[in-house]
Formats: sequence, C-alpha cells, structure tokens
Amino acid sequence: MQERATSAAKIEYFFQRIALPNAYGAITHVPELYGYSVINVGMYNNGERVAPKAITVRDPNGNIIVHFNGTGDGFWGYNDAAFDAPPQPSPIQVWSADYFDRIYDRYLRGNNESIYLTGHSQGGNNAKYATMRSGNRDSIVNCIAIDAPGFSFQFERDTVNMYGRDAFNHQSGKIWAFNGTHDFVSPLGQVHITPEGQVVFIHQYDPEGFKCYHHIRGRFQRDKDGNIIFELTIADGPSEFRKLVAALNEHVSDLPHGQQARMAYLAMKLANAISVVTDDNGVVLNYLWDNVSPEEFDELLRIVGPILVDFLADNPDMIGPVLGELFGFDQARIDAITNLLGHFNNLSVEDRRVALAAILNMITFDEYGKFDIDKNWRDIADALIAAWPAVLEALANGGLSDLLEAMGIDARIALILKIPKVGQVIVAVALIIIGVITIARWIRDIWNARGQRYADANP
Repeated sequence: MQERATSAAKIEYFFQRIALPNAYGAITHVPELYGYSVINVGMYNNGERVAPKAITVRDPNGNIIVHFNGTGDGFWGYNDAAFDAPPQPSPIQVWSADYFDRIYDRYLRGNNESIYLTGHSQGGNNAKYATMRSGNRDSIVNCIAIDAPGFSFQFERDTVNMYGRDAFNHQSGKIWAFNGTHDFVSPLGQVHITPEGQVVFIHQYDPEGFKCYHHIRGRFQRDKDGNIIFELTIADGPSEFRKLVAALNEHVSDLPHGQQARMAYLAMKLANAISVVTDDNGVVLNYLWDNVSPEEFDELLRIVGPILVDFLADNPDMIGPVLGELFGFDQARIDAITNLLGHFNNLSVEDRRVALAAILNMITFDEYGKFDIDKNWRDIADALIAAWPAVLEALANGGLSDLLEAMGIDARIALILKIPKVGQVIVAVALIIIGVITIARWIRDIWNARGQRYADANP
C-alpha cells in the first residue's frame, strides 16, 4: 500500500501539469510518471469558475487510479462539510461520486482492471466519499487518502441508513489513510471512518517550514543537492503538534454547529493560502497568508482561542515539545523551555488560563498577512499578574537564565541572572512594576466607573 500511496502523492504533486483538458500527452513530459497514461480529466464547476479536480490514469502495471485533487482557491467552503455544515453532502462530494460512476460506465466496466481511488486533503475526503457512496463502489479495490479530513456525524448516520452497518464497515475497510506526522488537516472532522490499523504516518520534510506541514511537497525528502526524492517513508507515529491538533478537534465538536463549520472554513483557508518569505540562503523570514484577512484571522482566534487556552492550561507539558517542533528548536532549547514551564505548572489552572488568554490576545494579524505582537499594556499586565509567581520561581532557580543561554542570548545576561543579589533586585523591580500596573488599572477602572455614573445621571 505504501507504493500506491507514493503514486498518489506523485500524481498530486504534478497535478497542475498533467490535469490539462485536451492535453493528455502532458504526462509523458513528467519523468517521475513514466509509463502512466491519462484516461480522463474531471472538470468541476462551482458556479464561479471551472477547474480540474480529478484525473483518471492507468499506471505502468495496468491498474486504474482515479485521483482527486486537494483544495484550491475558491473551493474553501466545501471543507466545512466535515463539521455538519449544510448542505450534506457537499456539492463537490456528490460530484466526486458521480465522476467516478461516469468514468466507470464509460471506460472501465467489464475491463477487469484493478481500480484505486486516491486523493490529497479535500481530494482525499472526496475519494473516501466516492468509495462509500458511488453506485459502482463495489468495483473499488482500495482508497488511499493522504492528509484527508474526516466526515460529519450526519454523513455516517445517513450512509448507515442507506446501506446498513455491515456494508458501511465493508466499504470503509477499503480505506487507507496516509498522514504526515505534522499534518494538521487530517485530524479535523467529527468522525473518522478509516480502520485504526490502516492509518499510516509518513515522515515530514519541511524545506519551507510550516508551509509544508500540509502541502504535498512536505511529504518528500531532498537529496544533498536539493533534488526531490519521490518516495514516502513510514514514521513511527504523529508529532506532538499533530497530537495537539487532534486533541483540540475533540473539543471543537462541543461548539455549536455553525461555529464548527466556520472554524473549518477559516482553518482550511489559512492552511492552503500560505506563502513563505525567505532570505538569500533560504532561511524563512516570515509567512504570508495571502487570502486571509485580519478580520477573518481574528474571527478564527475568537472561535478557537478559548478552546486552545483551556486545553493548554490543563496540559502545559505539551507546550514545550510543540514549540520545539514548530520553530525547529534543538533539544537543549526544548529542555530549557520545558524546565521553565515546569514552574508554570505550579500555578493554578485558572491562573494559567488568565496568562495564556492574555498572551493569545496580544497576537495580531495585519493587512499585509504578517503576525505580530500587539503591545497592549492591559494584556501584558494580565499575563504578568497571573504568572508572576512562576516567573519569580524561575528566576530564583535559574530557569530563565538557562532558557536565555539555550536560545543563544548573550551568555553574560544569563550569567547575571544567576547572581543571587541581582536576582533579588530583579524580583523587587518586577514586584514594583506589577504593583504600579495594578494600582494604575484600579484607578483607571474607578475613574471610568465614575464617568459612566455621571453620564448615566446626566443623559
């Protein structure tokens, strides 16, 4: 099955080059797909534009592969079907099953060829849908879905009602899921129908950092000259980051259906609209989300933020490893972060929530698609007041200085923080700052309340 998954990944990688209407010979110009031939290209019209969303090919061994392409610009709205957004099923899911039935009736019926349905991301979900609901589903040998999200509860209920539980289990037993270790799309959805023993994790290679966590090119490693090696390699299991996303997805299911659907739409739009700014040496300088507005990002943060804060407040041990994976920290830095967060664990869960919420509120997203920290003094004060016992304990025990050293900050600064008297001075200054901020906020709140009472009394 690994070989078939590799074939599907290669087709997805070269999809825009080979899925060209009336240009079926284009595949012959792709050496990595030597021996493959195109049977049909499926064009989908979403009412605004027409785009290739599927391709049917014959591989060198005579097997038929019906491959569904991942989400593209203009098709974001279909991803929220995994969270019960109407209509159920989505138009592109219906089209995918119909496309396979048309291809089967026109080209494949009676040929006795082995048929495999494949796809990446939304395309993988469409391949799974066609495997479960197409009229010719019995002819499908296997479905290979790469980084594909799950389904809604309604999909499972309706499919079982249509065909029965035994038939549902039989068809879902044909599905294999190949997910990147860092992929954050495949955990999404209310229900996952792939049998547990048929979920395979594949190594993640990140030449462009976060952008490749979901993009198909992040599934292939490079040789020493930077050339892509078109093979998937099996990993032991998911990364800490993917575990975090999967855990958060469980809590998302508790939201109202409308918020679940909106979250899925915005998250997938964010995931698929990433471009990367690098320097001359290929070092990532910034990520740009070209198709996501600041207002949409704020909306996503409002929906997901409380869930993220509650989860991390209850599971602070996950923060260090996840940060290490996201930012590529070495083990020394991860250990230093974990050690520092050990002091954070001593806070009450409520204080952790206050500190994390304040930090999250400082994250901004501007009209140029850049993340930044909004230096909002109220949020900084909230974070300091909630977390100051942990900060002071970290100072007293050298946790902060160890982190500075591990992060490459000037060793002299880290050394100074280890001097007891200097630490005591810093603690005293920190207490004074916190006290001043607290008193200032208290005075401001009293003044505002007084002004409001005056305004109410003098309309």
